[in-house]
Amino acid sequence: KTKNRPVEAMPLDFPPEPTQGEEENADNTTGFENAVIFLSDEQLLANIRSLQLGNNIKQSVELVKDIGRCSLDVEMETGTGKTYVYSKTIFELNKKYGWIKFIVVVPSIAIREGVKKSFAITEEHFMEYYRKKARFFVYDSKNFTDLDSFSSSVGINEATRCNKGLWAKHHYSTLDL
Repeated sequence: KTKNRPVEAMPLDFPPEPTQGEEENADNTTGFENAVIFLSDEQLLANIRSLQLGNNIKQSVELVKDIGRCSLDVEMETGTGKTYVYSKTIFELNKKYGWIKFIVVVPSIAIREGVKKSFAITEEHFMEYYRKKARFFVYDSKNFTDLDSFSSSVGINEATRCNKGLWAKHHYSTLDL
């Protein structure tokens, strides 16, 4: 049985969160997109920096916009509950803002398969706490059925995508510090 460990609850307990000041809107019935974030880039970055400062994390200089409005990383040591933390964050963002589209980018096929297994293992746990299940799948550009369901479904959708260049980019940029 999945348990809530203190380290897994911690990231959601530290105010201010990156979306502080954003209007809550848990009703997303269109399905095709997440609600628009009305915070300015400056306010969003200030919120992220405040969260980083409160957790003794190196502060971001700018928003990272590789994938969307901004990309947020969950970086923790192996075996400390990363998948649980971002899965719980997904459910909290859905509960508070109605967001339903999430893309999890991982650096290898092995990690992608581990994430897929973790999603399956924790499915009932999150159902118990949030009274809903997330639909998760491994992104494959050739599988149009999954992509169509991802784009049109009104439920929580998590697409896991492998980007092999991600590890090299992170590894070498870390070495350059």
